[in-house]
Amino acid sequence: MSRRLPASIALRRDPATGRECCPTLDEAAHLPAATLDAIHAYLEEQLSIELDAVPPEGTEHSGAVGEVQDRLRSHYQRMGRGVFIAPNLGVHYPGAPAFAPDLLAVVDVALHHRATWRVDVEQRGVDYVLEVVVYGDRHKDLERNVAFYAGLGIPEYMVYLVHEQSLIGWRLESPSAERYTRIVPQYGRLPSRALGLEFGVAGGSLRCWRDGAELPLTSEVVALLGRIVDEKEAVNAELRERATAEAERATAEAERATAEAERRRATLRRSILRTLSLRGLAPSDAERAAIERCEDADTLERWDERVLEAKSVAAVLEAAP
Repeated sequence: MSRRLPASIALRRDPATGRECCPTLDEAAHLPAATLDAIHAYLEEQLSIELDAVPPEGTEHSGAVGEVQDRLRSHYQRMGRGVFIAPNLGVHYPGAPAFAPDLLAVVDVALHHRATWRVDVEQRGVDYVLEVVVYGDRHKDLERNVAFYAGLGIPEYMVYLVHEQSLIGWRLESPSAERYTRIVPQYGRLPSRALGLEFGVAGGSLRCWRDGAELPLTSEVVALLGRIVDEKEAVNAELRERATAEAERATAEAERATAEAERRRATLRRSILRTLSLRGLAPSDAERAAIERCEDADTLERWDERVLEAKSVAAVLEAAP
C-alpha cells in the first residue's frame, strides 16, 4: 500500500519536472521530526515508483556502475579513508525533488548503511555524481541534470556514454559558482578534484587512476595476491627441495666419510696384526682384542708405525710417551 501524506501537508512541486520537492530547511524547522521523517519516506517511495517505471538498461549499465563502485571502494578501503560510495541511492536535498544517481560519492564521512542520503540529516551534500548512459534519457543526463546538479551545489558530475565509449565531466569552479564548467581532459582522462583521482575510458570500460596507477578491481587484487602467494609458495617449495637435497648430500657425504674412516681403521688393524705375525710376535687374546676394538685412527696409526721396530706386542700397544 502506497504512503499518503496528511491533508495538511502540501509539498511544493518543481516547476521543471512537476515532481514534489523535499521541504526547505525553513519549512523543516517548523515540522515535528516524525512528520518530517514521514514526508521523506513518502518522497522516497514516490522516487522508487518513478524509477521502477524506467525500462532497465541491462548488464552493460549495471556492469559499468558496479565496476566503478568496486574500484573506488577497494581503493579507499586500502587507504583507510572514509569515502561513502553508493549506487542508486535516494538523495534528498532541501527544496528539491529527490533523485537517485547511478553512483554517488561523499568524502570523509562515517561509513555505515544508509537508506537515503538526506542532506538535512547528514548536514552536507554529495561530492561526486556519475551517470551511466546506455539506452537511457540522454537529454536528462547531458542537459537537465547538468543544470540540476549544479544548482544543488554538487561539486562534480560525470557522464559515461557506454556506446560512444566516452566520458564527459563538469565541475563547480568555486563553492559560490551557480553553473558548471566542463572538465578539460588531461591526456585523455578527466581529473576529479573531489575524489583526487582521474577517470577515463580504456579497454572498453570506465577506469580510474591515482598518481598514474590504475585502481584495480577487487577480483584483480585477489588474483594478484593469489599469484603472489603461489609464487612465494613455489619459491618456498624450491628452497625446501634444495635444503632437502643439501641435507641428503650432507648425510651421504657423512656416511661416505664414516665408511672411509672405518675402512682406514680396518686396514690399519689388519696391517698391525699381519706385521706382528710376520715378525713372529704373537699377541695375547687380550692384546688382539685391544687392537680389533680400537676405534681411534691416530692410535692405530701410531701402533702401525711402532710395529716395525717394537720388540714386543706390549711395546707396540704402550701409551704414547
